[in-house]
Amino acid sequence: MGTEKDPTSWLTECRSPVTGFLLSLIEAEVAWLFHLRRHGASRDFVLATLRHLVMTGVLIALTGRFAAYWFALTRLGNTLAWYVFDYWLHQPRFFGRGQYLPLRGPIRLVWGALFSFDNVHAVEHHSLHHRYAFVPAGKLPALAAFLQSQP
Repeated sequence: MGTEKDPTSWLTECRSPVTGFLLSLIEAEVAWLFHLRRHGASRDFVLATLRHLVMTGVLIALTGRFAAYWFALTRLGNTLAWYVFDYWLHQPRFFGRGQYLPLRGPIRLVWGALFSFDNVHAVEHHSLHHRYAFVPAGKLPALAAFLQSQP
């Protein structure tokens, strides 16, 4: 995290919550540009981008205005997820302290319904997610319990 290899360092290093939210709105496009700058326009990258553009065009052609609503809701949901996961959880008061950051009550249920309960575990155990990136998010609570049981 925080190195040139970190595709979201431009967002995680931002200190203003308002700017962090605004940057979260364009995270997908910046990640695309970051990947392009770092790895170049390989054949697979160009084909994947074209495939996504064609499928988006087909979706718009088939559904018309519905597609616009779907894209707006998807972007809002992704922005919220990126804002919490890539901005807030990387702020110094939350990141690297090893503490459990519980999502409580209705927030936990809504977050789990929107983004999956594996994502809830990744939020609640975010520091572990960075230290043990190979551990699936759903297993992070068990890892946390195991580590707490160690002397």
